[in-house]
Amino acid sequence: MYSETKRLEIFMSNGYTLQVDNSFEEMMAILDNEVLGLNEYIVITCKSGLRLACRKGDIVGLGEYIED
Repeated sequence: MYSETKRLEIFMSNGYTLQVDNSFEEMMAILDNEVLGLNEYIVITCKSGLRLACRKGDIVGLGEYIED
């Protein structure tokens, strides 16, 4: 049986791209949250299982793709 898994990439202001386990909807909720300022830190979980913190303002884009 053919299975597809949605994955998310976060594009950072320093040019890095992170593959993360967070959902697109979860990241948009964090980014749209007006309570958090641009210099507030958020925690994201990378595809490898590594958790890291980055400033909300350092995220410049999101990309969702399907992994076979």
